[in-house]
Parts: sequence; structure tokens; C-alpha cells
Amino acid sequence: MFRESSNRGKAYCEKGWQWRPPPLEDYDLWYVMEGEGCLTLGNSRYHLSRGSCFLLRPGDQPAADQNPDNRLTVIFIHFSIEGDQDVEANMPPRHIQVEARHRFELLLELLLEISNEESSPWREEEIDALFRMLWFMLLRETAQGNSTDSRHRVLIGRVKCILRENGGRRVPNEGIAAQIGLSKEYLSVLFKRYTGTSMKQFTTTVRLDRAMRLLTETTMNVSQVAEALGYANLYLFSKQFKAHFGDPPSKFQWKGSRR
Repeated sequence: MFRESSNRGKAYCEKGWQWRPPPLEDYDLWYVMEGEGCLTLGNSRYHLSRGSCFLLRPGDQPAADQNPDNRLTVIFIHFSIEGDQDVEANMPPRHIQVEARHRFELLLELLLEISNEESSPWREEEIDALFRMLWFMLLRETAQGNSTDSRHRVLIGRVKCILRENGGRRVPNEGIAAQIGLSKEYLSVLFKRYTGTSMKQFTTTVRLDRAMRLLTETTMNVSQVAEALGYANLYLFSKQFKAHFGDPPSKFQWKGSRR
């Protein structure tokens, strides 16, 4: 079981900050949210930037410095592992450059938040579950490596999530491309390469799947569903729906409680 210690938090590193701790007594999950710098551990020296993650072991004695013109913001969570040989036998490396930063950072922030909820009856179980999710993410990142292919797969996964979150409503490709730091044209090429379909086709499929759920699980009628999902006219919606599902949307419209 993972157990966090009281030595945890989010630090906006002060001007003149240099990290020179004594040898660690426990594990430390140390992650860079913002800024630049360098960290030395043993004979290895690492550049620090957003996504730099270190899983420091008991006995490690790191030394870190920051760029004074781009100071560091870091999350650090000290912890121990009790009675779990499988976890200790599958240890991620000391340094990983996290590519799925958004998800990883959300979990880190949530772990800090729950750690401060002293009165929660499930606090220890929630903390253990979050540590395990972070642990598996680090193992996945290690298995995938930092190749261009793995980075692209992570980015396309984020794009698919954005499109699904919008329920298939049209989202300008320019806006999505800006969110993930690619040009609209290059994003379209990558999306086709890794999904086998265009962003437009994927969006249409997501929108029609959402339409099916609205028809079968809510009291909305066909016209209301078409309007809610941004269709310009009912004919186009019905035509696309039938082409996708084989039957017109009216066949699936909610009929009230079934016995």
C-alpha cells in the first residue's frame, strides 16, 4: 500500500532557490509543472522542463538548480510502500519525461487535495488508488519511450477526447490544433495516420452516437436532437443517421417506460 508522508506540496521556487537535501529517508515523487533548470543525481545530470518527473529512492541525494529567468514550479510528494512486493518489483526508472502531462498533472493535483482532507473516511484508500494510477502511467510512459510515434499517439488521444467531450458538435480544427501545439494541416495528417479516418468523419460518428443516446435515453424528439447537435436541417440529420445505423432516427425515439 502507498502511504504519503506530511512532506508534500506544490512549490513556486523562490529567487535564489537551490535544492540540496540530505540523503532521502523515503521515496519522493518530484515533478516539474513549470520553469527550467537542471537536476544532478549521482553521475547523471538532467535538464528540467515541464513534464520532468523523478521517482527518487531512499538514500538518493539529488541537487537541483533553476533558471532565474524561468523559475521552477514543482510538486513533491514523499511516500512509503508497505507490504506490496509487486509494486516494489515493478519500479519505474528514476527519471521519466512525461508526455501525457495533462492527465498526470490532474492526478497529482487531486492527490495533493485529498491528502489535505484529514476527515475523509476513505482518505487512505483514495490516496493508494491515486498513487497506483500515477505509478501505472509512469510504467506506461517507460514502455512507450519518448519516441516521436509515442508522442503523436498521446496527442491524437487528447484530440479524440476533446471531440468526444463536445458530443460531436463542430469544433474548429484551428482551435484544437492550438491546444496541442500543432498546425491545423499537420494535425489533420496525424489524425488520419493514427485513426484511419479524418477528423470530420470521426466527429460525425461521435455526433451520431450521441444522437442515438439522446433518442433512446431522453425525452427529446428527433427535431430537438438534430437542433441540439448543430444540424442545419432535419433532412441532413436523418440521412446521416440512417446511413450510419441502417434505420431512421424516428425508429429509436424514446417511447416512455417499457415493460
